[in-house]
Amino acid sequence: MTTAGKRMAHDHHFIDDKFNAFAVAARGGRLSRFQLEDAIRRLRHHFWVEEEFVFPPLAHSSPGPVVAMLREHGVIWDHVDELEAILEMDEPDLDMALAVFAALRQELDTHNETEDSVLYPVADDMLGDDLSKPVLNALATEMPEGWRCQMAQAKV
Repeated sequence: MTTAGKRMAHDHHFIDDKFNAFAVAARGGRLSRFQLEDAIRRLRHHFWVEEEFVFPPLAHSSPGPVVAMLREHGVIWDHVDELEAILEMDEPDLDMALAVFAALRQELDTHNETEDSVLYPVADDMLGDDLSKPVLNALATEMPEGWRCQMAQAKV
């Protein structure tokens, strides 16, 4: 049976592959706009699922780790905002995009490792089917228009 945690961990790898494809293209001198836009869209959807469906039930018993994950979401979201701003330039600066991506990648690697090895197994153990059904349903639906993670800086 696919648990919410296993599905969310799989989502990490899928999103990472999209970001990595963008980075490979950028290092080769090409802007893979589709890969980056798709990675960003999927990452933001992933955060929505976590913040709306995974974290709230865990916050009652494990508020510290949930707050840490929310803070990391904010930092990651802000890096993604920076990448989007670069994409919106008339002539996007690939070196700048790669520098922002390097910071994003570092944050994502640490964040995903914690979620995959600690948070998701705890969520599956504690919440079981009560968590899996809403999370799996949310993963199959669209994120609400204009949703932003709780700890992202205001878009300027």
